Amino acid sequence: DNADWFQGTADAVRQNLRHLVPDHDRPEHILVLAGDHLYRMDYRRMIAAHLEARADITVAVVPVARAEAHRFGILRADDRGRIVRFVEKPQTEEELAELESELAGEQPVSAAEPRPLLASMGIYLFRTEALIEQASDPANVDFGQHILPRSIHTHAVQAYRFDGYWADIGTIRSFYEANLGLVETVPRFDFYNESAPVYTHDYHLPDTKVNESYIRQGVLAEGSIIDRSEIVRSIIGLRCTVGADSRIEDSVIMGSDYYESAEQIARNAEQGIPRMGIGRHCRIRGAIVDKNAHVGDDVELVNRHGVQEADAEEYCIRDYILVVPRGAVIRSGTSV
Repeated sequence: DNADWFQGTADAVRQNLRHLVPDHDRPEHILVLAGDHLYRMDYRRMIAAHLEARADITVAVVPVARAEAHRFGILRADDRGRIVRFVEKPQTEEELAELESELAGEQPVSAAEPRPLLASMGIYLFRTEALIEQASDPANVDFGQHILPRSIHTHAVQAYRFDGYWADIGTIRSFYEANLGLVETVPRFDFYNESAPVYTHDYHLPDTKVNESYIRQGVLAEGSIIDRSEIVRSIIGLRCTVGADSRIEDSVIMGSDYYESAEQIARNAEQGIPRMGIGRHCRIRGAIVDKNAHVGDDVELVNRHGVQEADAEEYCIRDYILVVPRGAVIRSGTSV
């Protein structure tokens, strides 16, 4: 509704420059981070590499396979780590062939396939004056599309290679896969890292209660109640109720923001709206159920026909993943 709303990543920074670089206390360098990524990085190492290279801009990069390249900004760096070419989301084999980089040559031990390309992680370290110069130009709306491709011709732009776990969770598929990766016996991204643990927000909720249920590779958040059900390779979120004799498999159930009162449950029942959570005798597979959803009894959400993309009133399918949006109502007996 507002024409001045952020038009891109660089535009967002430009509109906040007065907060980032106040006249009375201007920092020498500014670290720009993305909000839809999952990773753990010691930024001190990146800062040290930036200073040693005397760079104007340092871009954190990660090796990726050719099949993933179309989702990212791909760059080529020389043997000193200086970025000499940058293409945002390359689409052709010719572009990819020209972007293979020596810096990507050493493959991570965990790599299941060759990763000959370097992708920008959306993490940038700027010399403050360089950021002001680039971000102040209204033509530079996005870091990947505008600032980086233009800066490599006018500034010292350096690549900092990161070999740890990193996932861009900006799509339905990547969000789904990153979440389910957490339920593995030994997940690639470990919340229980002793030196840098990841904590949840302190919700002050009761513990989750499990009644006569079978759980294999599950993550259960606080305040939930699971009754005589099967949870297989799935995540059960906050305050989630799972009714008796249900099976949830390969799914992310986001839970609820609040508990329904008895009055709310009765009022909804008069309108045929089931209570929040997952009802009885349900089958859910390969799905994301967002917060505050009402899934009734005898519901089947499994994408039976293997549909890739679809839109319906109370759900959608994206890249074969069935998504129930926030607050949606799935009536009892529904089968998808």
